[in-house]
Amino acid sequence: MSKLSPNYPKNCWWVAARAHELSRTPLSRWLLEESVVLYRTEGGRAVALEDRCPHRWAPLSMGRVFGDEIRCQYHGFRFDPSGACTHIPTQQAIPKKACVKSYPVREHQSLIWIWMGDPTLAEQTPVPDLSFLVDPAWHTVGGSMPMNANYMLLQENVLDLTHFAFLHADTLDQKGWEGSDADVELVGRTVGYRKRIDGQPLAPFLGLPL
Repeated sequence: MSKLSPNYPKNCWWVAARAHELSRTPLSRWLLEESVVLYRTEGGRAVALEDRCPHRWAPLSMGRVFGDEIRCQYHGFRFDPSGACTHIPTQQAIPKKACVKSYPVREHQSLIWIWMGDPTLAEQTPVPDLSFLVDPAWHTVGGSMPMNANYMLLQENVLDLTHFAFLHADTLDQKGWEGSDADVELVGRTVGYRKRIDGQPLAPFLGLPL
């Protein structure tokens, strides 16, 4: 049986967390079907490792950070930011396979970005520019909403703009979706959708009171 291809691209930057969420306390994230632990070094640098000790598969996110390293809470194995095991309390010899996967990470414009694919491609790929997030001329709103659902359903929902006028008629209240065609463009495997709405006020949530 052939292995199915993932339903998302790995060779690109993904948002792993907001910068203020990351501290010296390990943070667990489930990203692209992989369990990842994130933390900061003593110097404040962001680190992302596979969230699984190679010894007994205990989550490293349940451990503690010492210096620049994270210690497994089960047997005390310690791992540096590269994923290499640096210390085993009960023996001096450290097996070469006693390591965890390390991910390229960038902290940029109030976000923590992670590269889940081929790490050699990360250096040559710039992080997306979201400078409006830190521009004082812009008003940004953050938050989270836990949902008991498969995350791919949320992805599909966000990509589907045509449900706004119906499902969110009493909340988003953006009029003008009916009565005009949209421009749909297919380039390779990428589908582009653009709809222009003229003569309609912005929905209240998109504007600030004067």
